[in-house]
Amino acid sequence: MYAVVAPDGNQHRVEVGQTIEVDRLPADREASVTWQPVMVVGDDGTVTATPGQLANATVRATVVEHTKGPKITAYMYHSKTGYHRKTGHRAARSRVRIDAIDA
Repeated sequence: MYAVVAPDGNQHRVEVGQTIEVDRLPADREASVTWQPVMVVGDDGTVTATPGQLANATVRATVVEHTKGPKITAYMYHSKTGYHRKTGHRAARSRVRIDAIDA
C-alpha cells in the first residue's frame, strides 16, 4: 500500500516502513505526526483519488531525527562594477519513518 502526501508543500510517495526527509517539523524527536489530507492511496493495482473516499485517510509517521540538508551556495555578481557576493545556507530538515497508512 502506498500514499501520496504533501507535508512540506512537496509531494512524497510513501510506503509503510519507508524513511523520508521533509522540511523541519515542529515536533520533538521520536514524536508521532499525522498527515492529512492524503492525495492518493494505492493498493494492489487499485487507486483511490476522489476527495470523498480520501476524507478520512491519514498517514502516521514518527520523527527519527532533525538534520541539515546539503549546503546551497549562491553567487551573485554584476559585470564591470566589481560587485561579487557569495552566500549560502543549509536547510533544516527532519527525517521521518512512515508507520501506518489508514485509508
